[in-house]
Amino acid sequence: MAQSVSHQTHTTKVPWHAQASFSITTAAYVVSQLATTVPLLFALLFTNWDYIQTTLLNQPWMNFVLTGVSALGLGMVIYLFTKYKKYRLVHFKLQRPPLKILWLVAGTYIVYLLASIVVTAVVQVMFPGFNAEQEQLVGYDNAEGWQLALAFIGLVIIPPFAEEFVFRGFLYQGLRDNWHKQTVVVWGLAIAVFVGAVAGWVAGVVVALGMLIAVIIGRKRPMYAAAIVTSVLFGLVHMQWNVAIDTFLLSFALIYVFEKTNNLWAAIALHALKNGIAFIGIFILMQ
Repeated sequence: MAQSVSHQTHTTKVPWHAQASFSITTAAYVVSQLATTVPLLFALLFTNWDYIQTTLLNQPWMNFVLTGVSALGLGMVIYLFTKYKKYRLVHFKLQRPPLKILWLVAGTYIVYLLASIVVTAVVQVMFPGFNAEQEQLVGYDNAEGWQLALAFIGLVIIPPFAEEFVFRGFLYQGLRDNWHKQTVVVWGLAIAVFVGAVAGWVAGVVVALGMLIAVIIGRKRPMYAAAIVTSVLFGLVHMQWNVAIDTFLLSFALIYVFEKTNNLWAAIALHALKNGIAFIGIFILMQ
């Protein structure tokens, strides 16, 4: 069936259930973080930890390697799971998109950006101690010349594809198509407790409230509930309050274009556009 920018209802449910959506996504994230230790352990064979911390981790090429192995860890866990279960990759909706989706992507980006500015301003008013200007830790701080190409690939190309494949392609679709309240309650509580222990009780309460809202509306609106859970988790993995708010809102925009086109490439394109504009601001305009 020909694809268009107009809304298309997904007619085929993905086969993986809510439990797998949570557990495999969690496993993928853990593996992606552990994978970044491999290059560092290899470097320890030739140098010491002080040199790695003070010098090696400040090198753009090392940040590029860490970005690559992290993305590889994310994707491989999902791929191996689907291969083991004999699920088809067609469920990830990576079919060729029409060029007209770029208009939808551009328009959605503008709406998301305005929403992010407004919500951040409201949060600043409600919580005076909130630091909206906290610098996002993206690595590549010393990139210049040809190394900017590594930074561009490591920020604008790799993360959008890897993260959309996992969060919107796998996690969101699994929760949307096979919503299960008890599973969300158990996982939501566990995640809230973990976040509270690591990042403080305020963060834990915020996560718990998000999960509670999702559970309440999940019975009648599983798509909206799945969007809330996915967006909460997507914000969490970015590990900074100001960035988490922005990526929480971005996730809704990504889900919107994904649902509107029934094509994951639309979400990847929007994610790349957002990161690309940030790349220009940080590495080109602010130099």
